[in-house]
Amino acid sequence: MGEYTIRGGDKGRERLAILTNTLAQQTRNLLADSKLRKDFNCLDLGCGSGAVSLELLKYLDASGSVLGIDIDPSNVRYAQSNVDKLNLANISFEHGDVYSLSYDRQFDLVYSRFLLSHLNNPEMALSNIYKALSPNGMLIIEDTDFSGHFSYPRNEYFDQYVLWYQKLLKTRNANANIGPELMGLLEKAGFRDISFEIKQPAHIDSQGKLMAEITLEAVSVPLLAQKICTKSELEKTLKELKDFRKRSGTILSMPRIFQYRACK
Repeated sequence: MGEYTIRGGDKGRERLAILTNTLAQQTRNLLADSKLRKDFNCLDLGCGSGAVSLELLKYLDASGSVLGIDIDPSNVRYAQSNVDKLNLANISFEHGDVYSLSYDRQFDLVYSRFLLSHLNNPEMALSNIYKALSPNGMLIIEDTDFSGHFSYPRNEYFDQYVLWYQKLLKTRNANANIGPELMGLLEKAGFRDISFEIKQPAHIDSQGKLMAEITLEAVSVPLLAQKICTKSELEKTLKELKDFRKRSGTILSMPRIFQYRACK
C-alpha cells in the first residue's frame, strides 16, 4: 500500500499515544453503544500501537478474538510485545494492509480509525472489508473531515496547516475530507443500515492541544518533498502554532470526526 502519509516508527507512536488519549473516551462510547457480543471475532485495521484493539478485547470473553493489522512493522512489533507481556491469548497483530486482505466471512466486526482518508482507493478497501465480514457483520469507522478543523481565536498559521495537510493528501490521491463521502462509498460497497454521528473534540489546556503542531511535524518531510511549502515557511508555521497553543484562553480543535456504523 505505502500510502500512509504521517510518519511512523517510534516518533509516530509518540504522536499516536497523544491521539489515543485525546480520543479514548469518544471511541469507548462508540464501542459501548455498538452492542458487541462476547464471542465476536474482531479485526482492527490500521491498528497502530494496538490501543483500540485492547479496548475491543474488553468486550469479549475467551470465545472471541481480536486481530490488529498495521502497515508499519514497528507498530506491529510494539503491539505484539505489549500483549505478550500481558499474557493475553486471544489478541494478536500482523503486518499487512487493507488492499491485501484475503479473509472471507471471517470477522463479526471490523473497526478502522483514520485509515480510509489516507487511501487512494477506498472503494477497494471497503470491498475487501465487506468480503472479510461474516453475514450480518458490523463495520465501525472513524474518519475525518479535515476542513472542519478550527481555532479560537482564528489563527492564520493554524489555517495554513489545515490547508497544507489537505493539499498533501490530495497529491497522493487521498482525501482528508472523506468523512461525509463515506455514506455513499459504504452504500456502493453493499453495506446496509448505515448510520453516523459527528464528533469534534476541542481543547483549551489539555494534551490534545498539541495535535496540530505534532501532526505538522510528522508530515514535514512529504510537505517539503511535494513543495507545498518551503522550509522557512514550515519552521515559521510550527513556531507560531506552538506560541498560539501556549497562549491562555486559546482553543484548538481536532478535525470533524465522522463515526459510522454499517452492517453487511
